[in-house]
Amino acid sequence: MRIQVHKDGEKIYLYTRRMENYTDMFPDLVPPLRKALRPNRVIVDGELVARDKKTGKPMPFQEVLKRRRKYGVEESAEAIPVEYHIFDVLLVENRTMLDEPYTKRRETLEKIVEEVEGRVKLVEQRVLSDAKEIKEFCDYAIKIGHEGLLAKDLRSSYRAGRREFLWLKLKPTLETLDLVVVGALFGKGKRAGVFGSYVLAALDSDTGKFKTVTKCGSGYTDEDLEELTKMFKKLQIKGPHEDVEIEIDCDAYFKPEVVFETAYEEIQVSPEEKHTSGMGLRFPRFLRVREDRRPEEATTVQEIQELFELQERRKGKRA
Repeated sequence: MRIQVHKDGEKIYLYTRRMENYTDMFPDLVPPLRKALRPNRVIVDGELVARDKKTGKPMPFQEVLKRRRKYGVEESAEAIPVEYHIFDVLLVENRTMLDEPYTKRRETLEKIVEEVEGRVKLVEQRVLSDAKEIKEFCDYAIKIGHEGLLAKDLRSSYRAGRREFLWLKLKPTLETLDLVVVGALFGKGKRAGVFGSYVLAALDSDTGKFKTVTKCGSGYTDEDLEELTKMFKKLQIKGPHEDVEIEIDCDAYFKPEVVFETAYEEIQVSPEEKHTSGMGLRFPRFLRVREDRRPEEATTVQEIQELFELQERRKGKRA
């Protein structure tokens, strides 16, 4: 879970990217964060990771959410221990770091953070340009239980709330997009009584409308389907939202408020009468709810078109 930590004297606050205060969810992290962050006043960015007590490996994102959804605070802290992995800094004392290059921000982090074993650590960094070395580092990350790497432009500033090609996910599996849920279809058979697939959309940055990209019916556990159905019934509306362009007949329509991280094998051109973005996904698969991402921060239609063009150029080179 992406979490921003604010320290002001002895006070510690944990915020999501949507500026929701999650401090009460993770009170066990407050003392180690107070110790780890040396400045009197500082804001850092990082990832909150749940650790499996038996294997020591990171646990899926949904396990972090159980700290809020299924247990009391004390019981959850014992059952699902969490660590905070710091990867960026926004403010030190009265100095804003947003416009500094990443190299400078990382150098600052190494001076101001004192790691606390098993609770607070700096994300491991390697500066690499050789493809073989990058693959070896990615393989290492996978081996110890992570999803992959995040590659950063060393000159990049901290661009809050922006999706750009300055930070890129490197994963050995499928590519992913962050898409907004705008509708759903009821499931059949084992999935009867719950929504079995969801219609996902991307933001058209030219018009401000959400345009459909894919229907996604894979990747959900039975527990996911139950919880998602309960959540979306609260967002259900009578017809398509005024900010959504959709041609698909759905069993339910929703306010465009929830973002799914969605894996896919390939981007395809889609007839507009099927998907209003003009693009579609091959083998889409649900990964998780992006509770840290607002709908306006979702993948745009323009980004998907750019990725499609890059994909086609790569195909041409392989051919």
